[in-house]
Amino acid sequence: MYFEESGGFSKAIKAAATNFMAGISKVNQIAVEHNVSDDPHALLWLFQIFGLPSSLYGAQIWSTKDLVSLLRKPETPCDLMSRYLSFIKRALGVKRSTPNLIALREAAKLPIQFYWLRMIIRFWNACIKFCDPHTLDNPLMSKILRADLKLAEDKGSCWSKDVMEAINLLLPGADPGVVMGNSHLPRNIDWKTLESAFLDLHNTRWSNLIGQADPRSPMLDGGLSRKLITYDKWFATPLDDEGKPQLPRYLRHRNLPPDIVQFVTRFRTSSHHLRIETDRWIRPINLWNERICTLCDLQIVQDEKHVLCECRDDSLLRFRDALVEKGFDCSDLVSLMNSENVSDVCWNVSVCMKRMDCVFASRRAAW
Repeated sequence: MYFEESGGFSKAIKAAATNFMAGISKVNQIAVEHNVSDDPHALLWLFQIFGLPSSLYGAQIWSTKDLVSLLRKPETPCDLMSRYLSFIKRALGVKRSTPNLIALREAAKLPIQFYWLRMIIRFWNACIKFCDPHTLDNPLMSKILRADLKLAEDKGSCWSKDVMEAINLLLPGADPGVVMGNSHLPRNIDWKTLESAFLDLHNTRWSNLIGQADPRSPMLDGGLSRKLITYDKWFATPLDDEGKPQLPRYLRHRNLPPDIVQFVTRFRTSSHHLRIETDRWIRPINLWNERICTLCDLQIVQDEKHVLCECRDDSLLRFRDALVEKGFDCSDLVSLMNSENVSDVCWNVSVCMKRMDCVFASRRAAW
C-alpha cells in the first residue's frame, strides 16, 4: 500500500486507480482471446473477477475517508469511481452521458463504495480475533486497534473515527460504541446490518429521484429525473429479496447477436436517437410536449413506448403486428419488455432502433 510522506492515504487511491486499469487491461486481453469483446454479459462477469478486485487492494485501509464523502454525497468527484463507471458504460455500449444510476442498475452492479465498505468490515472483524484476552495470536495488533479506538473516542482523527462516521451515516441514531465496541471491548460488526442499511440508502436515493411521477407527465417536480423515471417504470428489472439489482434477462440470453443486444441496451437506457432524447440537444431545448413523432400522424411524443407500441409507421407497424400474431401484448410496454420469449422482443427493438438511427442521420444532415 502507498502512503504519503506524512502517512496520509491520498497516494493509495491513485495507486488503486492504476491497479484498476491494469485489471481492466487483463479483462480486455481475456475478452479478445476468447472473442467476447462485444458480449456485455461476459465483460461484466470478467470485470467482477479481474477488474473490481484489482481496484480494492488495501481498500480496507485507505478508503475510509472517501467512503464517508461518497456516503454523504454520492456525486462527489472520485477518480476510481469515474473509471469504474466508464468501464461499465463501455461494456454495455451506452453513451458516457447515460445516468450513472441507470448504468449501474442495468449492469446489476452497486456503487464502488459498497465494496469498500465490505472490505473495511471484513478487515475489522478479522482484527477483532487478536483482541480476545484468551489468545495471544498477535498482541501488537491488539494494541494498535485498541489505541486507534481510544483515539477515536477522544475525538481524534484516525481510521476508527472514519469507520464510526460511516456507521453513523448508515445507521442514524445508532451508537458506534454498541455496533463496534470500544477500546476496552472491541466487537465484531454485523455486516448484514450494514449491507442492508447501505442498500436502503442507495435505493432511497433512487426513489427520491423518481418520486411517483409517470414517464409521460408533462411537468415534473423539481429534482426528479425523467430518464430515471422512464427507466424505472418501463425497463428496470425488479430488485432481489436483499434489495440488490438483477441482470436483465436479455443480457443473460446466449443466442442473441451482439449488435441486437447493444440496440436493446441503448433503447432501455435512453442512449438512442428518439426525439425524446435528441431534442435535448437542440438549443433552445424543445419542451417535452414538443418532441412529437414525425413518422406518424398521432401527434404523440416520440418516446420508447410510442415507437415500440403505438407508432403507425409502416416498417414499425409491420414488425409489431408480427409480434401480436405470436401472442405478445404490444399495448403494454412493461409486459412486452418482461416477456419470457425475450428474443422476439429484442429483434423488434432492434428494428425500431435502426429506423430511428436512419431518421436521425437524415435529420442531422439537414442541420
